[in-house]
Amino acid sequence: MAEVDDNQGGRSGRRKLILQLGGVLFITLLSLWVRSLLVSKWSHSKAILYDMEQGYRRALESDEERFGRNHPAVARRVNELALLLHNTKQHSEAERLYRRALEIDETCFGPNHPRVATRLSNLAELLRDMNEPSEAEALCRRALKIDEDSLGADHPRVGILLSNLGALVQDMGRLGEAETLQRRALKIHEGYFGPKHPKVATRLGCVAGVLVETGRFGEAEPLYRRALQIDENSLGREHPSVARDLSSLAGVLAATDRHSEAEQMYRRALEIFEGSLGAEHARAKAVRNELENLID
Repeated sequence: MAEVDDNQGGRSGRRKLILQLGGVLFITLLSLWVRSLLVSKWSHSKAILYDMEQGYRRALESDEERFGRNHPAVARRVNELALLLHNTKQHSEAERLYRRALEIDETCFGPNHPRVATRLSNLAELLRDMNEPSEAEALCRRALKIDEDSLGADHPRVGILLSNLGALVQDMGRLGEAETLQRRALKIHEGYFGPKHPKVATRLGCVAGVLVETGRFGEAEPLYRRALQIDENSLGREHPSVARDLSSLAGVLAATDRHSEAEQMYRRALEIFEGSLGAEHARAKAVRNELENLID
């Protein structure tokens, strides 16, 4: 959860727009905005994030005074602050706030409301990042059941939760189950968004990642190539998602002894990452390391 152009004049307007939005769209845009700042080459990105955090804290205090501590509006504000803290790796406080938002919404809406599913999913993702997979899995499965029952088995939110659960069980070594979950998520998003949407490219990469881990490089390669084509056509050839696809495909090529083509793709991925995220970003460093290992 991711790029923002570095047009100076548009920053305040974009930030104001994000802060005015609500619901799922708000959460998605906030996550993208924060992550873009974290990978940004702007020298004052940390100051912007600090200002955002202080702004959310003041807004939370104001909402608590206006509505009381256990109002759904307060839960929404708590969740927004938790998301910001999660993305800036302040995990302990983020966990406390996610749990508070969950408790408020369970009390206000009941345990099986879609808003509760969102709170459960957010907490599960944090716990995964904190290496607490057992509780993360239980929460993710509960969120999945709520959304399947309330929104339908083919809703795109169900696809996201399936993919999140697939990644979690993949981390735990349950690769067969992970593949089943990722393929179901891919099918849902293809049906909802169409076969050439960037979300489908992401799901293709998730399926391919499981296949690579099981040594099925021949099956993974066409999925990575399809994801690359989708992202190039929809996002442009210099987008970081394209670099991600190139790097993943290069790994398959290197593993199957096609070193020359792998080197070309690693070099192109590195150029994109360095241009968009900076030479010292973790993704650029990882690709540079893979390239150096390949040509040694």
